[in-house]
Amino acid sequence: LMKFVQYATVACALVTVAACGTDSSGTQNDQKCDAESTFEQIQQQIFEAQGCTASACHGDFMQGGLDLRPESAYANLINVEASSGNYVRVFPGEQDLSVLYQKVAAKTEGFELSALPSPIGGGTMPTGPGALSDADLGLLRVWIRGGAPETGIVEGSEEFASCKLEGEIA
Repeated sequence: LMKFVQYATVACALVTVAACGTDSSGTQNDQKCDAESTFEQIQQQIFEAQGCTASACHGDFMQGGLDLRPESAYANLINVEASSGNYVRVFPGEQDLSVLYQKVAAKTEGFELSALPSPIGGGTMPTGPGALSDADLGLLRVWIRGGAPETGIVEGSEEFASCKLEGEIA
């Protein structure tokens, strides 16, 4: 079992490193997004582009019990108790109470998860040397602050999308 865990960790790190070359700088271009909602854009721009949905990460092996593949991600995130700290995975309306946000923000902004008022165990995300861009982190933050809806465009999220989000404001 230990060999398997080590292999899965190494595989996840390798997948993430490979995905970190993807340009998700948040510089919006005139190309319309494939996504019909802010959450779908997060799925594409962050979870898939960063390699989070890879089999060894939050795909088939569901590290930390979290499945981030499109068919499961939303139900696995919203108001689901996190395995570390006094947090849920995503607390709609408040990114500071959302372990997902804290883990990616710690990597992007360079703070220690153990220094939070309610420390979070485990590592920052994504694994490997890459981090979310400021635009990716902004997209996630605006979505959570906007109530983390599954459908619709959260007001202000267009600013951080890597493409042109169009649709009804949620």
